[in-house]
Amino acid sequence: MQITLIGSGNVAHFLGLLFLQLNHTIVEVHSKNFLHAKSLALKLHSNPIANINELSQNSDLYILAISDSALVEVVKDLNLSNKLLIHTSGTVPISVLAESSNNYGVIWPMRMIRKSTNFKDPFTAFINGSSNEVINQLNTIASQLTNKIVLADDSQRLKMHMVASLTSNFSNHLFYLAKNYCDSQNIDFKHFYSLIEESSIAIQNESPDQLQAGPAFRGDLQTVDKHLNLLIGYDEIRNVYEVLTKSILFTHSNKKAPDSTKEI
Repeated sequence: MQITLIGSGNVAHFLGLLFLQLNHTIVEVHSKNFLHAKSLALKLHSNPIANINELSQNSDLYILAISDSALVEVVKDLNLSNKLLIHTSGTVPISVLAESSNNYGVIWPMRMIRKSTNFKDPFTAFINGSSNEVINQLNTIASQLTNKIVLADDSQRLKMHMVASLTSNFSNHLFYLAKNYCDSQNIDFKHFYSLIEESSIAIQNESPDQLQAGPAFRGDLQTVDKHLNLLIGYDEIRNVYEVLTKSILFTHSNKKAPDSTKEI
């Protein structure tokens, strides 16, 4: 398959290298920053394109791997007739592509992506298309990237993007705050790796509400106060601790611990 890649950021790197490994040809790479386009094109054995109007009309697939805010502006400069055009956003409707091609859709890889991301790790791809034919095409393409494919319309995809922020982005920020506190107190954050891993594995087999533990869950306000005193001078962490404690207290105020061994 001949592919034109528009974008040079994290997602463009990830998909470009993944398709290249699958023996597809990345014909060209375009980015508003030509130096970035040249850098990625070199990695993909591809041709960097400075002007979007100079893109080839002969590719089989055109991938817009750019920021959500840039999508609307970029598609105005594309005229691809019946070529297959997709974006990779979790939040932007596929209809934004309608003025650029008659065959359009989305492949949204739901994972935290950096340029160094290992593309061999499993992930879920959410797809949708402008017609059943396009959906079938995208399902075939996505099946080369992952064995976890979900058909989701714009509304479902947006909701899933929000949940992804709750479960991944927000939890990662908690890890960041926790590590900062550890660093300030000469505590090795690595001590908590096994606990984090245990929690992430446990929710795959049991509902999170059955796994909740800790002083807020038990209604142990004395321990909560001790924790809050430790966080005096750490206003950001203290505020987050208070908000989450109130949420846990509200959620579990009439519940008892499902397992008396869960004392954390």
